[in-house]
Amino acid sequence: RPAEVATPLVAAESAGHYLQLGAFSSVDNAESFRDKVARELVWLFEPIQVIQAGSLHRVRLGPYKTREEAQAIADKIRATLDFAPVITPATR
Repeated sequence: RPAEVATPLVAAESAGHYLQLGAFSSVDNAESFRDKVARELVWLFEPIQVIQAGSLHRVRLGPYKTREEAQAIADKIRATLDFAPVITPATR
């Protein structure tokens, strides 16, 4: 049986905070934005998700265990891309 690896920044789906990078009415626009951001954030090793929520397609990272961890990544994204992601709580 493979050893389990703890991932300190990632929490269970029902807890923590997400970083929303954008929200789009078109899935194509959301995926295009996700791909552009992924190319520019060469230091980011976690997947950027596109999640449908109602009529919007949200481009996001996470979840992170604490708001402070989410803020640290948001600050690094702001320095790289010159825009600030929105920190949102995970919904249960």
